[in-house]
Amino acid sequence: MSTWICDPRLTLIAAAFLLAGCLEGFGAGARAPETVRVAGGEVTIGGPDGYCIDPQGSSESEASSFVLLGSCAALREDPDGPHPDRLAVLTATVSKSAGGPRVADTLDDLAEVFASPAGRAMLSRSGDAESVTLLETQESDGVLLLRLQDESPHDGPEVAREYWRAVLDAGERMVMLSVIPLSSRPLSADAGRALLDAFLARVQGENAAAEEAPASGEVQEAEADATPPPGGTGG
Repeated sequence: MSTWICDPRLTLIAAAFLLAGCLEGFGAGARAPETVRVAGGEVTIGGPDGYCIDPQGSSESEASSFVLLGSCAALREDPDGPHPDRLAVLTATVSKSAGGPRVADTLDDLAEVFASPAGRAMLSRSGDAESVTLLETQESDGVLLLRLQDESPHDGPEVAREYWRAVLDAGERMVMLSVIPLSSRPLSADAGRALLDAFLARVQGENAAAEEAPASGEVQEAEADATPPPGGTGG
């Protein structure tokens, strides 16, 4: 476990779980592509069918890239546009610096970190370990899956207390994905996991294909005519 405690990429973990400051965006009329390339063009993020990138809620910082996804129909202000079968807030956080232990090689250590008080404090929206209950931890093909409940109060949108996270590698970067149901549109644990699996499959598929093509060397959307997400309120 000491390997992960000493790893500077734990700052990415902390940033990824600071939900209250990150779930903004979904602005009317925002251009909403299906995919975006971040981390110097090395990682592509896309969501399940019906989900698009919210540029107003996505951002870059020195430590990480934060991507927010929502309904394509809502973001494009097109009632006839694609919309997800299961609606939730989806987020992805990508490390901007390579190095440190790979997730796939340290799953047990990383799971132990999250089960500790320090890890649960990282998971908490308020930074209080007592507010978080780690309900379930799974390992699947080099990916760590977490189901948790966070009782912290927050000033963001009304989201469910129980949600799913996934921690994985994309090339030399660490990626964290989240599926956070809305309070008004709750999902069962199985439905949330199914949505996370679809999100995970899309991200892994996009990056498996990207590894076969030269990296662009700069942040850019996967669509040739798109522009990078503006700076915002990333976690």
